[in-house]
Amino acid sequence: MTSSTSYKQRANTTTVVTATPSTVSSSAAAATTDGLLVGYVVASPASVYSVPLSCPDIDGQNFTTKQHQTYVISCTEDENGGDTGIIIAYTSNDCIEACSAQNAIQNNATACVAVQFDSRMAYWNAASRVGYGNCWLKTATATFGSHTDGGMSARLVQS
Repeated sequence: MTSSTSYKQRANTTTVVTATPSTVSSSAAAATTDGLLVGYVVASPASVYSVPLSCPDIDGQNFTTKQHQTYVISCTEDENGGDTGIIIAYTSNDCIEACSAQNAIQNNATACVAVQFDSRMAYWNAASRVGYGNCWLKTATATFGSHTDGGMSARLVQS
């Protein structure tokens, strides 16, 4: 039996909640078909404090997408400006894959050349924020700056 751990932070207190299939709601413990979940319902981004991010372990590593594009990951640089879209992503890999998919859809290998991903879902998806998401897809006009906690960037190096 596998378990997942989530973290909820209020004021200066962090509560760790570990969920196993027997303790999650029936919608989260959905049926499977051919080993794949059916009818699975993910938590609302506004109710998720943060998602896992393997920084600094993944810093400097290459990630090759399903579209065969390679992005280099940075846990220390921030991609500023050049936003072409913002989405909700539960993993940094999904964020990078969305950038690469945008290139494929637009039939332009460099329509999206970088991403900025932030693991702090609740922060970026609060009603008071402009935009809705934690994954910014970037054009060539993005510039690099210092990085904030809880995030990473990735830049296209081979298409």
